Amino acid sequence: MADKRSLEYSGKLEAGEVASYLEALGRSLRDGRVVIESGSAAVELPVAGPIDVQLDAASYLQKGRCSLSLELEWRSTARPVRRPPVGLRIAGTAAEPMKPELDV
Repeated sequence: MADKRSLEYSGKLEAGEVASYLEALGRSLRDGRVVIESGSAAVELPVAGPIDVQLDAASYLQKGRCSLSLELEWRSTARPVRRPPVGLRIAGTAAEPMKPELDV
């Protein structure tokens, strides 16, 4: 029988708070162990191999809304594989000026 531990969180945070959480997540991934705690619940995730990454980003200019979803999945017993990310850039500015998309 599988021993599953899970934790879910939902709430509104300031951008700086979210950035701090993401920075802590990055450090934890590099260190090989992610521990997430909320209240009395905690989940410990050993990081040992290549990570499947799914990123969805959208900007709805007319509605004034943006969204970013990040999903990471890995096996805790896999061996690390070092590969540079291909075709993904995350930065504070666009590499090239972005043109607004028009709804037709």
